[in-house]
Amino acid sequence: MAIYAISRDGVRYYRVETVAWQQSYTMLGVAPGDYWVLTAVRGISASTASEARTTAQVRFGAGYTEAVPCGLTVDCTDHSLLPVHVSPRASTTNI
Repeated sequence: MAIYAISRDGVRYYRVETVAWQQSYTMLGVAPGDYWVLTAVRGISASTASEARTTAQVRFGAGYTEAVPCGLTVDCTDHSLLPVHVSPRASTTNI
């Protein structure tokens, strides 16, 4: 899976790759600011150029939304993206 931190103004992004069942990740070098955190599953690809033109591909399959701090239960129905603030020289955890 690829995890993206995309600045809220859309000017810059950072990405880190994970492997199946990986429980944590670290994204280094992210500039201070507010970001949307989204994920995309790797390995979704078309086998031919013709298929690539006609196959819908998933861009972002999940993100850090209101449902995450809610507990990701069936009762957590708000999937609005939550901004993640990155401070200088500090770690942002549990995202």
